Amino acid sequence: MRLIDADALLKIGNYGSMLDVFQDWKKFSHETMDAVCRYARFVKALIENQPTVERWIPVSDEIPEQYHCVIGWTKFKEMGEVMHDGKQFVWTDEETVHAFVTHWMPLPEPPKEVE
Repeated sequence: MRLIDADALLKIGNYGSMLDVFQDWKKFSHETMDAVCRYARFVKALIENQPTVERWIPVSDEIPEQYHCVIGWTKFKEMGEVMHDGKQFVWTDEETVHAFVTHWMPLPEPPKEVE
């Protein structure tokens, strides 16, 4: 899921969507169509470069790879780093303590190095 509203970015003023403008291209001047194309490229780049938000995965649908650290949400409304040991979820900082995980999601990507 993306953090921005891509549909809103695809709107062009009161006219509607970029697709509407492209379908009626004969109604517009060359300059207008050129501006629409530049805007379309800008929007495409903006959408593609937005971070995504992972969704919670119910454990009834899928279990993460064994011993792969993930973020877990428990039936006690606790959240933390957990892993599945092949039998159950355990907290990564206390490998023997059972975590009653109901949902999980992958850990986010680490930050990119700043030069």
